[in-house]
Amino acid sequence: MNKLLDVLRTILLFTRWLIIALILVSLWVWAVQATHAQGVPLVKATHDSFVSYYDIQTHNPALVVYQLEYSHFAGVLKPSGRHFKMDTQLPRPRVKDGDYTNSGFVRGHLCSVADRDSKKSWIKETYLTSNLVPMTMVCNSGPWKAIEDSCRYLAILGHRLRVGRWPLYDNLQNVIQACEAKSVCITIPAGFACAAMCLDCGLRFFQWCPNVGTSHGSGVIQFMNDPRLSILLTNIFGPWCREEYETITH
Repeated sequence: MNKLLDVLRTILLFTRWLIIALILVSLWVWAVQATHAQGVPLVKATHDSFVSYYDIQTHNPALVVYQLEYSHFAGVLKPSGRHFKMDTQLPRPRVKDGDYTNSGFVRGHLCSVADRDSKKSWIKETYLTSNLVPMTMVCNSGPWKAIEDSCRYLAILGHRLRVGRWPLYDNLQNVIQACEAKSVCITIPAGFACAAMCLDCGLRFFQWCPNVGTSHGSGVIQFMNDPRLSILLTNIFGPWCREEYETITH
């Protein structure tokens, strides 16, 4: 009889601790979901050639903003080799150049190197990790290049532009393969967007393209909405940009 009581006491004690553990896990899951829903603050990294608003959840810049005019890309200088470097303004753990190695993705620039070839220091800054996102080669050399060229064309005509570029996601679960062996897990965007506003002529336009070649970047017509980005776009470009962004997000 005493042995049976001891067994029952053990079962009750185990059940009690199991219930407590389940409650704690539920509270942790709720906290994580709440944090994700509200969005953790973006980290602002300010450089001479661009400003990056970095997302520590995706390990990608959430938005890169810069001014563009013809004198910025006069073609005087050309980058010599690759100079990908960690941005020390970002919190640890930081993305490293090696995190992209053998991933199947190129290091796509949001602030284009071709937009910043008038100063060596500017060229070097475009290779900082706060300006890089995982792009397929097809996207980088195709639709994304066409978007970059359209901004430069207006600058060639003598206009001054404010340019903003950012990644788009259809979910946050797609990460660079074998990320466990790397320093961080970089989220793979499903597409990319660009907003540009002419500061001297009033012209403005909004463009986006899928991250062509990825299973989650083909045929996507609705992307995840990031409220933090909506606020930034409104403050930097105006309500028109937020409205354009929200037409392709949910």
